[in-house]
Amino acid sequence: MTRPIINIADVELQSMPPAFAPKGLATARLELRPITANDFDAFYDALVADPDVMRFYHSYRALSDVAARRAKAARDFFAHFDEGARLHGYVAWGLWGNAQLAGGEGRFVGWCGVTTPALPELGRGPELQYMLATGWQGRGLAVEAARAVVAKIG
Repeated sequence: MTRPIINIADVELQSMPPAFAPKGLATARLELRPITANDFDAFYDALVADPDVMRFYHSYRALSDVAARRAKAARDFFAHFDEGARLHGYVAWGLWGNAQLAGGEGRFVGWCGVTTPALPELGRGPELQYMLATGWQGRGLAVEAARAVVAKIG
């Protein structure tokens, strides 16, 4: 099966200058790295393509065209992450299993980070958000990642 082509550059990502890019974080079972456009396929495959992960994202339910779904994910997630980084210095961290995560070493398992509110018109401040691939839920990884992120910004 061929993968629909999405030029993530079309989403107009303008990441932080390298001098300001944060270094990775580590927990007992995870390596956290700032998400970049190079992570889009892993992000999409592990999260957006999984209906169980996306069940609360109503605008994705009826979106069956893969190319349209990929383009929407690039805008909804990666452009949102980029905007938060550029405007506020927020970081969305990709979560990658390390050798201590049974069956997950080197695998993308989700993301966690501080983002701008999804509904800014409500006047709320930054949000700590996360999303885990179905097979990695229920193992305490979201709490582990969130603690590392909060300690970093803390």
